[in-house]
Amino acid sequence: MRRTGADNFDLLLDIAGRGGRGPMLYGESLHLLHRVFEEALLSSANPAVYVEFPLSGKPCVDMQLVYDRVQRGAECRGAGYAAYQPMFDWFSEICGADGLSCGLAIDVSKAEDSIGVYFQHRDRLDFLAPFLESVGENERLSDYLSIAAHMPYGWDAAYIGLFPKRAGMPMRIGGYMAEEARRLGRETAYWAECFEAIGFHAYDEDMLQFCREIACISPAIEYQFDIMPDGTLGEDFGLFCSFRKVRPEETKQCMETGYGGKLMELLEARGLADSRWRLIGGTAFGKAIPFRLEDGKEGQLALCVLLDCAKVKFRGAKPPVAKFYLMLRAVEL
Repeated sequence: MRRTGADNFDLLLDIAGRGGRGPMLYGESLHLLHRVFEEALLSSANPAVYVEFPLSGKPCVDMQLVYDRVQRGAECRGAGYAAYQPMFDWFSEICGADGLSCGLAIDVSKAEDSIGVYFQHRDRLDFLAPFLESVGENERLSDYLSIAAHMPYGWDAAYIGLFPKRAGMPMRIGGYMAEEARRLGRETAYWAECFEAIGFHAYDEDMLQFCREIACISPAIEYQFDIMPDGTLGEDFGLFCSFRKVRPEETKQCMETGYGGKLMELLEARGLADSRWRLIGGTAFGKAIPFRLEDGKEGQLALCVLLDCAKVKFRGAKPPVAKFYLMLRAVEL
């Protein structure tokens, strides 16, 4: 019998949560993940699933389903997700180019009442207009392009996220930095220079120093700003440390004595992480397993649970918060 996407997701979630890690990292939301995944999943599609949980406070989990390919005619399964069908219909026509992806971000505890859309356009800014049209947010194109045009060298915008038709909600703009991370890890003043060029002013000296410390530890970083409905930048700023090049067999060392452990110790010293981060190193997994195809032949299924990134969200006058992301995926070989 052919394995379904839900079967694979349940298996990977079980692997990541073994040894008591699940309740400690995901909390009471853990039992909701299967139902939300099944309802949000596209037919005939294989997303990368990102599970997101806080590093301190009450354990909980949110989820993102991200597709790099969508077959024409693939349909949203849950009735509450039908509003996003035009986005996936459009994406099915243009997917396949390097770096393009789109999907849904879901607050698991609220599910259909709190769904965001995501599109990674990389350097294809010409795809932004049809994407926004597909989610009914055409009027926000000029605001996004205006902010993107003010990004300094090395801060190129790579993705957009928003909550369609929710009044007053910000639009996300984000991107990836590797080369610039080295300079940002050395120079506190350079952070202020970049923020001012972008038009972001909700920072102080302590935030600049903290950003520099994160960039100094991280081999690659990512940024995220909020664009408000009036076209200005909000007070939130997200800074991510990437773990995407860490292989499963390298994860334990990375989170104990490598840069992952150093970052977590910094967050713990700042009061943004508690001891649960020490469980993260045991979540990673990578293996190919045999399974029986519908025609009776034997196939191979590659299963992986990978560290994705850690995020520190600065919130203006409010204390920052920290989260961690795992990526779960199953691919038929």
